[in-house]
Amino acid sequence: VKANNDGLESRDIAEFLLQATAYNWSQNRLKLALTNLTDLQIRDQSDPEYGQYYGNFHFAKGNAEKGVKIDENAAEFCMEKLAVLRKLYYGNLNAENKAMLDEMIRLAIVAMQRHNVAVTYTNIYVMKMWSLSALGEATGDNAVAQEGYGMLRTWMQELARNGVAEYNSPTYSGVAAVALGCMAALTDDATAKQEANIALEYYSLLLFGNYFKTGMYLGGPHSRDYNYFSSRSGTLDGLMAHYLRGWYTDFYSSHAFWTPTGQALSLIDK
Repeated sequence: VKANNDGLESRDIAEFLLQATAYNWSQNRLKLALTNLTDLQIRDQSDPEYGQYYGNFHFAKGNAEKGVKIDENAAEFCMEKLAVLRKLYYGNLNAENKAMLDEMIRLAIVAMQRHNVAVTYTNIYVMKMWSLSALGEATGDNAVAQEGYGMLRTWMQELARNGVAEYNSPTYSGVAAVALGCMAALTDDATAKQEANIALEYYSLLLFGNYFKTGMYLGGPHSRDYNYFSSRSGTLDGLMAHYLRGWYTDFYSSHAFWTPTGQALSLIDK
């Protein structure tokens, strides 16, 4: 975070900020991280990617002049974590750092609102709906929060008609489940909380019905998978290891834990 090299991803700085703020780290160190993340955000209002971030995956800022396109999902990857910070740990920041965070969030909201995400692009869609609803609530911007709630209603309709588009994905099901779990646990809106929890029951059945406890891997038919020789993929396995073996997972994901239904738990191999 201090060096801010091209190999450091913007979402990793956001993860650091979330955990370091929660643990009351030095305000000077938090300011350094906020400054470095700000440096990765596009602040030129004439740029069509205004408010977006460099540095997500291999889209480094240093490659911008070489014509390398940024990752349009970067704002969602950063804001899903900073939404938790803004809702739960904002009081741990001093006035200067609060101002830096608020301006960063304001611009990222613009970027997310411009980002047209298909409802079938499950992981990014759910991250966006969680981020907009949470940041709208936390900053007092009801229009932004309502946009997030509306996305949830649209996604629930899609779920009822066609199920989860990125179903049983070793790469993406965990990503979507964590954002959905955060929304269910942390949203201020009673209707959104109820709908998110209904969706989590569905996710529980999908995940627990297809994950093998003994071998710790996902089986059966599944969608998007970048791991051709193994189902091990990070977020999903960390989440399931917590539920099935009581293992700890990353700090952000820990805010998403939910109580699986008895029906879902009964599907686990003995």
